[in-house]
Amino acid sequence: MDKTNEPLRILMLEDLPSDAELAENMLRNTGMACTTLRVDNRADFEQALDAFKPDVVLTDYSLPTYSGREALKYVRSTQPQTPVIIVTGAVGDEAAVELLKLGARDYVLKSGLVRLAPAIEHALSEEKAIRSRKQTEQVIRDEQHFSDMLIRSMPGVFFLLDQQGSLIRWNRNLMELSGRTAEEMASASALDFTHEEDKPLIVSKIREALETGHASVEARLLLKEGVRLYDFNGFRIETPHGPSIIGIGTDITERKQTEKELLKEKRQAQQYFDIAEVMMVVLDTKGHITLINKKGCQTLGYTEQEMIGRNWFELCIREDMRQEVQDVFHQIMAGNIEVVEYHENVVLTKSGTERTIAFHNAPVIDEGVPTGIISSGEDITERKQSEKSLKTSRDLLQSVVETAPVRIFWKDKELCYLGCNNRFAQDAGLSSPDELTGKTDFDMGWKDQAELYRAADHAVMESGKPQLGFEEPQTTPDGNTIWLRTSKVPLRDADNEVIGILGLYEDITDEKRAQDSLRRLNRALLSLSACNRALVHAESEEQLWQQVCRAIVEQGQYLLAWVGYMQQDEVRSVKPMASYAVKPGYVESIQVSWADVPEGRGPIGTALRSGKAQYAQNIAHDATMHPWCKKALAYGYQASIALPLFDRGQVFGVLTIYAAEADAFNVDEIALLEEIAGDLGFGINAQRTQVAHEQHTRLLHESLEQSIQAIADTVAARDPYTSGHQRRVAELATAIAGEMGLTKDQTQGIHLAASIHDLGKIQIPAEILAKPGKLTELEYQFIKQHPQSGYDILKDVIFPWPIADIILQHHEKLDGSGYPHGLKGDAILLEARILCVADVVEAISSHRPFRPSLGLEAALAEINDKRGTLFDPAAVDACTRLFREHDYKMPN
Repeated sequence: MDKTNEPLRILMLEDLPSDAELAENMLRNTGMACTTLRVDNRADFEQALDAFKPDVVLTDYSLPTYSGREALKYVRSTQPQTPVIIVTGAVGDEAAVELLKLGARDYVLKSGLVRLAPAIEHALSEEKAIRSRKQTEQVIRDEQHFSDMLIRSMPGVFFLLDQQGSLIRWNRNLMELSGRTAEEMASASALDFTHEEDKPLIVSKIREALETGHASVEARLLLKEGVRLYDFNGFRIETPHGPSIIGIGTDITERKQTEKELLKEKRQAQQYFDIAEVMMVVLDTKGHITLINKKGCQTLGYTEQEMIGRNWFELCIREDMRQEVQDVFHQIMAGNIEVVEYHENVVLTKSGTERTIAFHNAPVIDEGVPTGIISSGEDITERKQSEKSLKTSRDLLQSVVETAPVRIFWKDKELCYLGCNNRFAQDAGLSSPDELTGKTDFDMGWKDQAELYRAADHAVMESGKPQLGFEEPQTTPDGNTIWLRTSKVPLRDADNEVIGILGLYEDITDEKRAQDSLRRLNRALLSLSACNRALVHAESEEQLWQQVCRAIVEQGQYLLAWVGYMQQDEVRSVKPMASYAVKPGYVESIQVSWADVPEGRGPIGTALRSGKAQYAQNIAHDATMHPWCKKALAYGYQASIALPLFDRGQVFGVLTIYAAEADAFNVDEIALLEEIAGDLGFGINAQRTQVAHEQHTRLLHESLEQSIQAIADTVAARDPYTSGHQRRVAELATAIAGEMGLTKDQTQGIHLAASIHDLGKIQIPAEILAKPGKLTELEYQFIKQHPQSGYDILKDVIFPWPIADIILQHHEKLDGSGYPHGLKGDAILLEARILCVADVVEAISSHRPFRPSLGLEAALAEINDKRGTLFDPAAVDACTRLFREHDYKMPN
């Protein structure tokens, strides 16, 4: 009974009030809430035990007219659930042991009352545990009794067989008819009851029942009264013993009038004991081995003579577990706790190896007194190791599935989802992967792409070959479209038959947007570069415009570029001065004005009147493009931009560019195209006023520098860490070049190349760049592609410096151990060698996503340690001087 919120009721059998008061004060001082009642004789004690209903009894060992021993016996006989603790001035060891055997939970000396409160708490806790266990045991006994009564009441004979035909359960009829004891039944099998001539038949029927689920047969049983013929029906069921057969038999002897003699009884228990396929061992009350079978000796590696009489715990239990196991055993032998029917324990063999044994235990009772324990043990070491390996494998697989930076799913042959990882479930708008099971793509937010996905699934299953790394769109639960990089492989069973597909994908929407942004920026940059070349080399205004229009279309991959001049005629027309188109004819077929009339309110006329760039991002839906819409769409034009041209601050013309896709011009691209228009205006001014060639060249360099900064800003928008790294490397590389005495022009080229040296990382997934842990080999190989990717982006852009080659070579090493091409020595540009040193120093001395900063000293030690082998000696010396002699500080 739980009385947590009530004071404990303590009955004290004590003839000295002062001792009782002392004990009560000690309890209250420990914080124990209690109500006490003191009595000092038999009559009062027995009356108080019934009326006061104490939670615990404290009794002195000796009283004038009564004794603690008599009180203990009375409590155990009338209220055995109430714990009794002996509180006495002195008691001998033999008396103490006797009292504990009689049922006392503990004894406390009056000189050591500090133990009283813990002893009471322990006794109450132990009593509570005993009551709980007894209640559980009673439930089990009730259920077992019901099951036994049900089986016993069955007519005929009832039995339960394991796969070998051995008896597991039986009813009383079978036991009584066979004349066997329960122990004999426990060691019997179906064949033990069967006539010799019928045994092959029974064996085949047992096999048939296990294989098909049912079998029936007529067979002769050898029973107490003789041979009897029975009609049997057996059915396969699953039990803790594995697949088993439950059977019912009806006596049909009289109908068949066949009698046979009973079979001889099986060998006695000792024979079974010796041939048992499990370890069997008997221990006495002190834990000494009194009996062990052959299987036990084989398992442990000892002979029978080496084991008999030895202490089981000292011989076979690991030292760190020995005391605990021994304590439990002695508690069982003392009757304080029940025998644990089943447990798994590690035992030591003679060779010192460990084996895991599953023990079934039962007490050995002689005239009601425990005299030992008999245990049967099955060696389950290999099974445990297999289970552990399987769990480890499953945990690893689950960890891989859940931590992989991709979405993973699998389907059956009907393309119904069987499962997925949490990332996939989140993409699908589900709270857990369990919600996906049984659904198809038609049930998902991407149902518009269901046919596309299922076609790819069927192709993989029918061909039996994987499809790897293909890109496809997906509609999200909120209606947006994202892009995926998907791989699908066939799922196969143990017979190599295709049973479904396994798919994985990563969201590459940001990557594609970044690539698209870079593509647009790059085409504008290519156009800028080509236009600037035309400005330098053109000998006339007409030649300049024609070369510019052609360069914009061919280098920038636009559909049309044309230049028109403002006319001061009556309708204020715009006269085409030059044009270049993938499909010619559009410019010649349209009329454009710069007056405030419908033909002058489009992007071109508005740009000429306002002096500001104007664009139509979607010609089909832009009202200002109405006069030219149908014709523009017929030529494939979806977007256009009109850029005013200035001469000494006055608008004189317009450069108009047309693109094949809607929303073609983003902010960065527009800025570069406006720069083209500005450069062209300057060029025209130079053509018209013969401005010095040197001034124009400076403007060209500034434009290219601004273009490089725009590219660096694009990288920064996607990966701020890479941006900060590039900026710091650029500052350090510039300082090293200055310390080495390079020319101003070389130093400027190094600065610009370093500012975008990691441009290629824009094509690497952000989760790899920002991964906090160590990269996998595959991820590292992916990272190593960034110098080549950066080179590929810039290789066709004309700079006054070898920007693309510097970026390509900045991870090459003097000894050829670098990448991507393993260049050696002077085959590596000096600028790239300087950039390599600056890159390594910044990387080591700065915080990285996967580790904290290692410090400047570690960085300088690294480059000096590998001076001349990996790193250029002059660059290393210059870098070291900067920090050691000039107190150079790395920018924040």
